Amino acid sequence: MFTSPDAPSMLADAGRFVATAYLLLTERRVKASDLARTVQEFSYEGISTAVPRYFNSSSFRQEWIERRTRLIPRWKCPVLLLQGADDPLQPREFYTDPDVLAQLPQGSSVHLFDSGHFWPFEVPEEMITVLRDFLK
Repeated sequence: MFTSPDAPSMLADAGRFVATAYLLLTERRVKASDLARTVQEFSYEGISTAVPRYFNSSSFRQEWIERRTRLIPRWKCPVLLLQGADDPLQPREFYTDPDVLAQLPQGSSVHLFDSGHFWPFEVPEEMITVLRDFLK
């Protein structure tokens, strides 16, 4: 979607874009104030061209290869990987692959929320609890 020639015009209508994205990618209700803030963020000048530029310069597959070959081996302190279990855009194996999990530093953890792509807005209280428990 973000790599299509229509992406800049689609992103130019921030309100419609955000409403559509949240409708298609969430599993739980999101507060109106979070939607309004997201619309505001997507309304900044240049966003409609910057987002497609980013997605045309990388891919989830390319990022995952970089993580596995360069980033994860350099991590020395525990990390917490968070993701929505029902996110249609982020393959679950990014967070559950036993070979990758074995590379994480001792004390690391993975948490899959019962949510979609926008888990920070879908399950904010659970997110806070998971973060607090990890940081203890």
